[in-house]
Amino acid sequence: MKNTQLFMTLICAACTGIMLHAQPSFRTDERFELSGIAAYLAGYPEYSMCQVSSYRDAVDSCFRDCTDHDLIKFMRQLRETRGTGFDAVTTAASMLVIENGSVGLSPLADTSMLYKADPRWSAEVFSKYVSLLDRFYRDTDFGSFYSSFTDLYAAGEELVNANIRIDTAWFRSFYGRGFGHPELYVSFINGPSNYALPDRGIIPGYGIVVGMPLDVEDRSQVLIFEQAKKSDMSFTIIHELCHNFTNPDYYGCREDFSKSSLRLFKKKYVREKMHAAAYGDPDIMAVEWLNSLCTAMYYRDHGLLRPDSGEKESWRISWLVSNKEMIRKGFFWLGSSIRLMEDFYADRERYPYFRDFLPELSEYYGNLSRHYRKEARRFISYFPEIISSEVDSLSDRDSLFIRVTFSHPMRTYQHGTLRHPDERLAVLQTDSRKDARFTDPETYVISKSVNELERGVRYGLGIPSYVFQSEWGFPLLENYMIEFKMY
Repeated sequence: MKNTQLFMTLICAACTGIMLHAQPSFRTDERFELSGIAAYLAGYPEYSMCQVSSYRDAVDSCFRDCTDHDLIKFMRQLRETRGTGFDAVTTAASMLVIENGSVGLSPLADTSMLYKADPRWSAEVFSKYVSLLDRFYRDTDFGSFYSSFTDLYAAGEELVNANIRIDTAWFRSFYGRGFGHPELYVSFINGPSNYALPDRGIIPGYGIVVGMPLDVEDRSQVLIFEQAKKSDMSFTIIHELCHNFTNPDYYGCREDFSKSSLRLFKKKYVREKMHAAAYGDPDIMAVEWLNSLCTAMYYRDHGLLRPDSGEKESWRISWLVSNKEMIRKGFFWLGSSIRLMEDFYADRERYPYFRDFLPELSEYYGNLSRHYRKEARRFISYFPEIISSEVDSLSDRDSLFIRVTFSHPMRTYQHGTLRHPDERLAVLQTDSRKDARFTDPETYVISKSVNELERGVRYGLGIPSYVFQSEWGFPLLENYMIEFKMY
């Protein structure tokens, strides 16, 4: 009997382990499509980037007469007077239930926590919003619209779940807290916009809403997604999931970062970049930087952060860190903080989890805010330059050679040329497949048979900045022009 009980206990433990490490899956949800489409009709730009053409056309067709509905007019007013857009719409949707043809508030939702966490909402505003959303749902027969796209939603869910894998065990090893059971949603109306649903006491649990970033009915887009762009979506998902862990760690020691954040946020370049990324205050900037750092560590721990790791996916991940996080978002200090994290990994006995390393990150952040220009110069040094170009056009050679030398190791799989802006120069026609190649990561060589060129003629060509990137994904800052005379 005891052996039987022990056997059953082991079986239950094994099953529990399987459940804990089971791959989470994404699904569509009527609440997010409803609220997102309402925001789209109200003219919210962040909800106006649907990538699925047939779905967008159907929304325009089915709801073209609803732009003057009381809900839509109210949402326009909220946008203008309270700034209620972006994640405010998604957070509100997570608090709702749709049952028996009506929209209402979930019995598990705590509206007082909503008003505390997000002052864009108030009791009066939120109550009216839910009431009008319910009326819009019934007036437009939204349930039938949603049901008519069951097959499309299923195709999107299948595509995402087949291509996105999440190492749930990593979160405990890095943060010291288990992954849990987040609610994972994919929204068709969102396009590339994504929002975290952190555990703030508003509704039990946590989750994320990611936008469908491609047209699932376009086979060419699906192939590109499966071969390369799935890394972009994976990066976004890990970033949003990390927020549920990074945010409480940051706000537990917010005062250690606040003065440095305020000092850094006052810098014109930083402030403009943060506003462009919808990071409206110093606290948001600080927690977003830390969360981007943690996201990078997820890929570092999976051998995918460095572009020289040998993994094809690492080229895309390193580009996302350099281009998306450092250049576009403006976290120009992210590279230095990534290097600082090696101290964290070198002494895990002293720093068991990320929160234990926050004092060192706070000290680094303070130095950064006081020596802003020094870090900015370091950031500029990440961008490659052409340090020399040599044209060998002597008449006793069978071929002409142009050698371009870069200051950094480059991504050798992408290259090309462009036309010189001086129209008086003859165009040097080059085929990147046979006329040009990298002989090593820092040397690019273009060769042409002299029989294809005219002696005594001046030629010109350009090295395009948008094509040539360092191994880490930093581009040339400007196009580089070459001109020469064929002797």
